[in-house]
This record gives sequence, C-alpha cells and structure tokens, in this order.
Amino acid sequence: MILGAFFLLALFNGKIIKSDFRLCLADPAFSKIAIFLSEIVTAMLVTTLSFLLFSFNKILLKCLLVLGFFISTIGLYVLNKYGITLDGSMISNAFSSLGHINEVVDYSIIFYFAIFTILPAIIIFRLKISKTKIKKKLIISLSSLAILGAFHYAFLPAKIFESTFTNYSPINYIISFYNYCDGFHGQIKQGKNRISLNKLYDFQYNKKLDNLNVVLIIGESLRASHLGLNGYERSTTPNLEKMPNFLNFTLAASFNTTTSSVTSMLSHRTKAEFLDIPPEKSIVSLYKDLGFKTHWYSAQSSKEFGNGMLTIMASEADDYFFRDRIKSSRKSNKIYDKDLLPYLQKTINEGGNNFIVLHSFGSHIRFYERYTKEFQIFKPECKAMASSCPKEEVANSYDNSVLYTDSFVSDVIDSLKNTNSILFFVSDHGIFLGEDGIYANGNTSQVGMEANRVPMFLYMTDGVLKSKAYKNKFKVASKKTKLEDLTHDNLFDTMLDCSNIDSKLLDRNLSLCR
Repeated sequence: MILGAFFLLALFNGKIIKSDFRLCLADPAFSKIAIFLSEIVTAMLVTTLSFLLFSFNKILLKCLLVLGFFISTIGLYVLNKYGITLDGSMISNAFSSLGHINEVVDYSIIFYFAIFTILPAIIIFRLKISKTKIKKKLIISLSSLAILGAFHYAFLPAKIFESTFTNYSPINYIISFYNYCDGFHGQIKQGKNRISLNKLYDFQYNKKLDNLNVVLIIGESLRASHLGLNGYERSTTPNLEKMPNFLNFTLAASFNTTTSSVTSMLSHRTKAEFLDIPPEKSIVSLYKDLGFKTHWYSAQSSKEFGNGMLTIMASEADDYFFRDRIKSSRKSNKIYDKDLLPYLQKTINEGGNNFIVLHSFGSHIRFYERYTKEFQIFKPECKAMASSCPKEEVANSYDNSVLYTDSFVSDVIDSLKNTNSILFFVSDHGIFLGEDGIYANGNTSQVGMEANRVPMFLYMTDGVLKSKAYKNKFKVASKKTKLEDLTHDNLFDTMLDCSNIDSKLLDRNLSLCR
C-alpha cells in the first residue's frame, strides 16, 4: 500500500514537485520549504490511508490501485497536452462535451494508457500482497492521522491542505469528481420543474416593430485581444471593422467552460448567484412567453453527459438541432459555422417575431479544423495538438479561425440587413495560446486573466433604427463601448432591454442600452 502510494505520487506528480522545488531553491525560506515538504507528506499519508480503508480485500485493493493509475493517467495527459489540472470545472466541462472527445485527444493517449495504466495494472495483479495484521493496520492508520493532525495545526493548515487536494494526483481528481457529482446531481431535482421568469418578474414586450428578429450568436473560445477591432497587430476582423450600425464591447468571461458560461449568460442570475442547473428557465423561454417563435441552431454536439444544460436550454425552443442533424443531411463530416446560415435564412423568410440562437464552433481547440481553405491566410499552421507546435504556428491557426468568425458574423449580418433585426454576439470564454504553458481554457483560478476577456457585439439594422425607441437605446449603448468593468452578467439584461422588453428586474442597471 505504501509502495503503491509512493509510486502513484512520484510518477504522476513529478511536474508539480519539480516546480515547487525550484521555487524553494529560488527563495529558500524555512516556511516555504516546510510547506513544500508538508504537502508531499500530506499527499502521501492521505493516499496511503485511502488504500488502507480497502485493504481488507486484496482484489478490491488492487482494483483501487489500478483505478488510481487510470485516473492519474488521464490527468497526466491533460496536464502535458494542455498545461491544466482536472479541477471541478474541467471535469464538468469534460462530461458536458463528450460529443467532442475526438477534438481534444490524439493517438498518443494510447501510449499514455499503455505505459501508465496497463503496465502498472499487470504488475499490480501479479504482485502477492502479504497479509497484514489488523493491529498493524490500525497502528499505521492512527499514526497517519496523528501526523496529518499535527500538520493541520502546525503549518498554515488551510494553505497546505487546499494546495495538496488541488494539485496532487490522484487525490485532486477524486475530490474534484466527488464535488462535481455532489453539486450537479444535487441540483437535478431542482431543475426538473423549472419555471419561467415571466412568472417571477412580469416582463412586457413594448411592441414597436413587426417581424422583429433577435439573433444571438454564441462564440467559442474567442479572445478579445486577437481582434483587429481591438488594435490587434493582424487584420483578423476586416469585415466587421467597416460594418455600420455595429458596436464592439469587451467583457470578462464569468466562467472558463462552455456549459457554465452559456448557462450563466442565458440566465438572469449573476455569477455570484450561479447554479449549474438553475430552477428558472432561460431567456429562450422568456422570449417564447412574449410571443416570439424561438430557435436554437448549434454547430456543436448534443452528446452531453446526463442532463446537460445546453440540451435543456435548446429544448426550450420551438425548433432546435445540433451538429449531428447537419451531419446526417450531408455527405461530408466536416461541419463549419456557415453551415448554419441556410437554417437562419429559412427562419427569417418565414416572418413573424423570432428569437434565434446560433451556437458556433468558432475557435474551439484544433483551430485548423474550424475554417475552410480560403481562410488559410496566416502560415505555417499548427495541424496537430497545440502543445506540440511552435507558438507561432498556434497563433497562425487561431488567427485564421478568428478570420473565419469575422466572415461568419458578417454573413449573418448580410442575411439580416434588409429586415427588422437585432444581433448580439458574445463568446463563451477565451483560451490560452501557450502562456505559462497552457493550451486550453485554463483552470477556475485563471478565469479572470487576460486570456478570458471576450468580445461582445451589438448590431441593429436600418429598419430597427428607424424606430426612435430603438435608436435611443443604440445611442446609449454606443457610449459604453470603452467600459472596462463589463462581464457576462451584462448580457441578459442588455438583450432584453435592447429588444424593447421591460421588467422590474432590469432596474438593476446591467443593461448597456439603459
């Protein structure tokens, strides 16, 4: 047991131990060295105690050891490929994105499992585990608990235990998975009988226009810092830069994963009030209650784990589908965001008031697969996992995907320009492009960093701006484009207020049109 715990910690935590050791060498203060050693000892003791609890059965103990290697292998792969640890938000994101599993793994994962899971499993099941007397197990357990207690009261307990349970494998993954299950499934009952916000806050649509289209494009992994609109050195937004009736804002993303971000954006709840499955229905149902026909067209997959919120919110719409339906109607498996345009055009042609969500695939990981050949402008491109390419190639591929998004949004605007339409665009979160060795959305603690500042656009057609009410709202919003304290919390109120929908809820002054 002790040997198994040692190998687990040594094999899968080398990177963090090496990093912390270097920090100690750079600043060899006694307190830092003590904390560093305490974390390692704590991780060792907690892992050993976990195995001791199941040591009454040899087969069960061996299975537990193999499970530890299996979980740690996944964590090691993610850490090496993307530079992030599997905290609660990343585990939640993984379960919400099973339909995109092929996007985030490559064939090297077979090597990882062969070396770090299968080989150890063979050795473990061939080992003969000698019987240990209950008295000896009890002494080891009590000694471990005594040492843990001493650490708990002697050295900055909160920092040591929090760091150990956050960073050291397999403890961190087990705790993160438990927290995910406890939090998510604890809210499923609450989510089954979700109610419309209209019953709580009495919304009114002050109808000023006929055949109004309110379109929301949800972007994917788009950083505000890589837009030519925002002064980026490359011309990545040539179409949007010359678009009339167009406003550009920069927001701080509330979360670093798609499901949490989109749930938050389409809920009236602010980040501080966020729930994975809120008891109230989303803005989709609210528009439906106010007489709009609602649509949700997604270039992303619907294959989520369990009761995924993206599916729940999409199913609130009168008409919805995911990329799976597009694939079934095409000969090619390659789906791009512009494949949503025919469905948008058909909806607009049918007339009436419409609320339309276009969930794009934008700049999702494997950037080179998000755009067609004519957008291969910046070369050479990274056509593999980003962590295995030079940073220049990663940036080239990412910027090509931004160019494609610029063209996609412009095409949507072209489809709307001769109608009465309001368009909102907002990205769910940003992405790291190699900063600090990270090639993904980042962990929960990194949500507030520059990589997760995202764009939001507001566009109104000439037909809408002929109305004095809408023109005044657009004018108010145009004065707020330089605000630096905007977040995803502003979107919900802004969409409703700019659509000329009113409620006492909007008195909280989050709307950019107010």
